[in-house]
This record gives sequence, structure tokens and C-alpha cells, in this order.
Amino acid sequence: MNPMENLYEMQLQIFEAFKAQNPEMFDVVFEIEGKKLYAEKLRLSIVSTTFNSMLSDRWISKNDVIPIKDYSFNDFKEFLTFIYSGECQLSDKNILTMIDIAEFYQVNSFKKYCDYYMSNVEHNLKNVFKAFEISNRYPNLEEMKRSLKGFVKQNFEEFVKCKRFLKADKSVIEEFASLQSKRIPKEEIFKAVYEWVEYQVVKKQEELNEENFNKNDAIKAEITPFLSNFEFNKMKLSFLNDFVDERVFIFPNDEFKDFLQKANAGFKVKITNSSGQSIHGTISYYSTEVVEVIKTLANEKSEKLTGDFTCWNKECKKPAIPNPLIRRDEAEWYLFWFLYGFIGIEKNTEDFGNDNYLLAEMTSQGKYAKCFWNFCLKMVLN
Repeated sequence: MNPMENLYEMQLQIFEAFKAQNPEMFDVVFEIEGKKLYAEKLRLSIVSTTFNSMLSDRWISKNDVIPIKDYSFNDFKEFLTFIYSGECQLSDKNILTMIDIAEFYQVNSFKKYCDYYMSNVEHNLKNVFKAFEISNRYPNLEEMKRSLKGFVKQNFEEFVKCKRFLKADKSVIEEFASLQSKRIPKEEIFKAVYEWVEYQVVKKQEELNEENFNKNDAIKAEITPFLSNFEFNKMKLSFLNDFVDERVFIFPNDEFKDFLQKANAGFKVKITNSSGQSIHGTISYYSTEVVEVIKTLANEKSEKLTGDFTCWNKECKKPAIPNPLIRRDEAEWYLFWFLYGFIGIEKNTEDFGNDNYLLAEMTSQGKYAKCFWNFCLKMVLN
């Protein structure tokens, strides 16, 4: 006969004895709400470090009745039922209490049992925030937390736009900030976190009603613990310039300004003709829109114009930043924005248009043919 079948049969007999609650068969007595529950010291002490301490001879004498005041009779009985059978009745009404029991008595298998139940609860925008708080209060609810994050990933826009989001507990936003998903840009997560922080600060400002309240300092103090979740060097430069740069006060000293300047200087342009010959340069200062337009031109052919000039037929706005580049006679070529709103390249000659907005000085790699037909434009980030 299979040993596991033998073990299972004996376990069923032990469970039946527990259900019968014959006092003569047990050596531990609990009293809850005036009712008694009987169990055995050996089993309880093995599965629970809390029971092991509680039932030691140092704390109780033989035949002592142990009062349980923090839990109801039914909930505690379900807990003991799990210890004897490996299962019990969980419901939406008792699950929070059962999670607390599992944590207090340190029964790992019961923690996992409760975790599995919570991970299969159907989440919605009404219960997800409270569920996050619970999962953070009890760190072992890993499956539940994974389920909650899955819900957020599937319903990201609705989640961050929900009124409950701005009022959410800080522990919820901490989990949200650490969210990892290829489908959700970190830019959007940071933006949502910042809006939550701003809401909390405005609320605090209204409550304190202080004349000298410094909103920016308060935002900086509140958001600083979240910043380690974000790799700003991997975010889109358009987002850094358009959103983050306006809130540069959240960073220590000139940390972000230095980073942004390096990032803005980190875009390289390489232009290759049909013969495989290339010119390259670096955009040191730029308009966000120009860079975004150039990115869309990757591998697109330029217009067929003259031997010294070509452009890509895609309009963009003139950069708002004053032109930092000064035309040098020694330069070979220039990438530029010109009056019609296009981006092009032109050989640096006496006829070079002075109204052009210089984007980058371009240098050839070896001899560069005058034939510009079939150019491709490629942006490379340092």
C-alpha cells in the first residue's frame, strides 16, 4: 500500500478526532467567547513559533485554560481547522481577520493559503486601494500583490484618473512607483506620482493655513523618497524638458540641470548617402519637437534637391531656444532648420543662408560625395 495513502488515512482520523472535540484526547484548551476549543501541544508547537512560545512550560501550567481575546470563536476555530486539515472556510468577511491570525501565529502555510485566496479576489477601482494597503501591511502576501499590480497594469489610465488615486495611502503609491511594465512608460508613472504628491501638499497647506508655507519645499520633501524608483536617464527627453524641467526644484542642488544638459548634448546625428558615405554631428542644444521629428526620419529618403543641399519634407516648429551655434568657416556641413519649417543639411559655403537655425555642425567620414540622393537620417543616443 502507498505510504502517502496510509499517512492521509491517519491524518483524516486525527482530523475527525479534532472535530469531535473530546477533551480527554487533547492537552491544550483555548477559551474564546465563553466556549472551549481543544487541540494538541505537539502539533501547534511544530507549525507555529508563537504557539511554541505560548505553550512552553515557562508560560503555562498543565491543564491551564488559554484565553483568546482578540479573535472570535468561529474565526479561531477555522484557523485550528486549517492546522488539522490543511483547509478552512475563507470568505470576504473573515479574510482580513484570518490574514492577521496567520501573521500573529506565524503559520507560513496558512499565510500562503490566505494569500492565494486574496490573489483570486476580483479587483475593481473600489476595492483595489484598500487591498493594496492590506498587502503592504502584511509583507508575505506576494501573490496578492502580484495580482494587484496586474490589475493596475491592465487598467492603468482608469487607475491614475480615479479620484481615489489622489487620496490613496502613501504605501499604495510606494507600490505604484515601483511598478515595472513594458506597456506603461515610466514617464507616466512618475507624472502620476508627482500629481499625488502635489495633491497631498496642497491638502496639507489648506489644513495648516500658514502664510509662510513653502509649497515647493514641501513637494520636494514628499517626493524625494520616490525618486529612487525612476531612471531619468532612460526617459524620453521630450518628457524631461516639457514636464520634469519645470519641476527641477525637487532635485538636490543642480543635479537635474547638469543631467539634462548632458542629455540634451547626447544626441548624435548620422547621415548616410546611397554610396554608404556619412557625415555626423551632435545636437548640443535643441528644441524637443525638432528631436522628435528627426527620430521619425530614421531611414527615410531626403528630397532630391541640389548637390550641396537636401532636406526632409516634414515640417516642425523653429526651436524656441536662442540659437547657440555660430557658423564657422572651418565647418564642412550643417544640419539646420530653415524658414519653410523643414530640416535639412547644406554644405558650408559663402551662399549658406544666414537665416537658417543651426542644429549641428556636421563632419564627414572620409571623402563625402556631392551626390546627396537617397539619404537616410539616423538618431543615435550616447
